[in-house]
Formats: sequence, structure tokens, C-alpha cells
Amino acid sequence: MSTMRTSIAVVSLLLAALPGVSARGAEAEALRSSWHAYVESLRAAGGAGVVYLPTALAPDGERVVLDPRGFHVHLVDPDRPGDERVHPAGEPFVPPPGRWRIWLEGEGRMSQASGVSIFPPEERSSRGLKTALAEVAPAGRVTPWPVAELPARTELWLLAAGNDPLRFELSRRRPFSQAADGVPMPAGRTLAAAWDPESERYVALSPPFEVVAGETVPAPLAPPAPGRSGYVAYVEHPTPQERDSHHGVELVVATGEGDFEPDATATTAWGLHAVWSDLPPGPAEVRGGNALLYLPPVPVELAEDAIGDLRETLAPRPLLDVTLVLPREVRERPFWLAVEEAESGRRLARVQMRRDAGRHRFRDGLEQALVEVVLETHLGRFRRRVDLRAAPEAFVELAPDLIELAGTVTRGGLPHPARVRFQTVAGDLVEAAAGEDGRYRAVALQPLVWIDVELAGVHQE
Repeated sequence: MSTMRTSIAVVSLLLAALPGVSARGAEAEALRSSWHAYVESLRAAGGAGVVYLPTALAPDGERVVLDPRGFHVHLVDPDRPGDERVHPAGEPFVPPPGRWRIWLEGEGRMSQASGVSIFPPEERSSRGLKTALAEVAPAGRVTPWPVAELPARTELWLLAAGNDPLRFELSRRRPFSQAADGVPMPAGRTLAAAWDPESERYVALSPPFEVVAGETVPAPLAPPAPGRSGYVAYVEHPTPQERDSHHGVELVVATGEGDFEPDATATTAWGLHAVWSDLPPGPAEVRGGNALLYLPPVPVELAEDAIGDLRETLAPRPLLDVTLVLPREVRERPFWLAVEEAESGRRLARVQMRRDAGRHRFRDGLEQALVEVVLETHLGRFRRRVDLRAAPEAFVELAPDLIELAGTVTRGGLPHPARVRFQTVAGDLVEAAAGEDGRYRAVALQPLVWIDVELAGVHQE
């Protein structure tokens, strides 16, 4: 072990002696050579597992390795965000098996986002030595504003909210009792909340605020206003293969007072965080989505003077392929295609069609549900039911047969002009005019339920 420690010390000094982030040309090449030599010396000394080294961008855009002394590797189990494991950067270690969010942290600098690694069992991780480079940037510190009557073990939850949405989130929890001197966070837009681990609920929220490099800033935490509610939602994409498919997802909380958009959101590689701080208490529904994914409506009860939360997985929107085989009479005037939820009648999508259109593919707005495809025309509506719950793609053909409505109106056995009205099973009204010869003609898309005849020039009670 003493040989390994000597190698670490000697090569760390070499790294420290180089110009770091200002390295250019030959000096930058020397720096790259030195850290390669450093890693090789660790291997020669029997180092195993993984060694993390901090990097930074030089003014010319060159990525250079920094002296690892003073930096530490932070590992967090995504399912236990308050449990951070720390190891000195630049020193090999065998990481615990499982999936971990990882970042590097030092005085005044830290990673802007976390990396995600899945480590195998220790007997496999200990074979050989791997190198991991993690970029660091200027950082500041965050302290919680004092909030009255918070539970004794309240934790400060922080999320870097202004970074590239393709990168994994950097979030952390720290007990208030350990946050007095400030919790390191990357410079930039940040969200904060107070979390009670006993009740497993949020007890205070903050609006977005800026962390300033080299400074300590307070997180402006506050509980909901008296008589109001707060809410925190996290929705993630359904599969790692579609890591960016959730970008552009918009969530709302639908209440009796209307739909409320979030006060703040943060998109990361795995999902979307959304925060509401001023909602009316009572029954509500959280829903939303984008063109590819959606959140099936989630009924919630917003408690007065409390903050609710949910964690859900977004569902992929199904694809519905509609083929149109329409009579000439339908195409004579504008017509629309709509998709409605079968049970509630809630409209999911609607589009005006070109008169010569033979096909349309729906996805945006669709949900995995039993739906009805509705053809809306000047002749009435025609419906076909489709089950979108079982498969990611469905096909349906709309080929209505026109029902011809023709006859002669008579009065006293003689033809008589009149207005004839029909109502179909779909509730549509179809009208036809009978001339002096009493004859009328109309077409409908659905069977009839009643007929009404209004004779011209004849008063009807």
C-alpha cells in the first residue's frame, strides 16, 4: 500500500505543478501524459476498481485534467437520495454494486450534473483499474431560510435546474442541522424544498433561485399560504432507450378553479420535475404530456396547508392509423376526424381533413384507452370504436354506407310542399325540402330514430 500512496503523491504533485485549466499546447499535452502516467503507476502498484479524476474546460475549449487533491467522489443511490457515500478523488476504490448517481465535488468546484453508473458485484469490479473523468465547474453554497414549526429531522432537498436536459440530474438531500454552513451546488438556477423523512412529505417549497459561484445563498423556503396547497410531481420516461422522448412534456393540475401550470420545472435525462406552490384544496387531477408520451390522468386530493407529491412513469402514446373510404357526397363539403374517449366522450384529438384525403395517422393527444374515431360531416357523424389499450398501434377503416332518404309528402292524397326532418341514432339532424310535387331526397350516415314533417302553409299545433 505504501508504494501506491507514493505513486499518488508523486503524480498528484506533477498534476498540481502544471497550469490546469489554462494549459495550452505543449503544456496541455504534458498534462495529458502526466495523468496517463499517474493511472499506469496506480495499476503497477496493484490499484483496482475505478479512479475518478476531475476535468475542466480551458479558455480555448480544451478539456484538461485537474489535480484531484481536495476533490471527492459522491455516490448516491437514486432510491435513497439522502444517503451520500464519499471517496477521495484520485484514489482507486471498488464501488458498491448497483446503480449510482455520481458527481465530483471540491472547494468552490463541482460537477454540474451527475453521471449514472451501474457497478457489478465487487469480485468483478476489483478486476483491473478503470479511469473515469468528471468535468467540474464553479459552484456556490445553499443554506435554508429558517421556517417556523418544521419537524426536527427536516432535510433540505436541492436540484440543479438550469443544466442541459440531456444530462442526469444533480439533486441531493442534507439535514437542516448539517446545512448551516451551506450545501455545495453548481452555479445556476436551482430548486429547493424541505422534506420530512418521518412523514415522507414535503413541508416547504421555494421558487427558483440562482446559486452564485463562490457565494452562499439562502433557499427561500416557505410552506403553502394559509388555506392553500402545494404539489411536487416527478414523471420519468418509460424506457432508457427513449431518454429524450419526455422533453417538452407539459403538466397541469386540473382543479375546480381551472388548470394550473407549474410554478417551476426542471427537465433532466430521466424525467421532469414540476412544482406548484399555490393551489386550491380539494379534488384535482394531474395530467399532461407531449407528442410522444403522456401522463394518464391521476386523481389527487389537495390537502389544505399541505404539499402533496407523486412519482409516475409516462406512458407512450399509441399510434392510430385511419383509412378513409368515403362516398362522393361526404367529400363535397369540409369534414373532420376526431378521436374521443369512449366512456367519457372527452376529446383527445381533432383535425380538419382535405377533401381528397384517404388516410390520417393520429398520435399526438392519444391515450391508451377505449376510443371512438368520429367522422364529422355536413351529413352527420359516423363512429367506429377502437381499443388502444392492448397494442402500441391500431388500424381502422371508415367506410360508411349512405342511407338514402326519399319519398313523397301528400295531404289528402295530393302532393304537398313541406320541410322534412330526420334524427339519426347519433343525434344528428338531417333536413330535406319537398317541392310542389311533394318529393324529397336526403342522405344520412346513421339509421333514423324519428321523422318530423312540417307542411307548407298549414298551421300545426
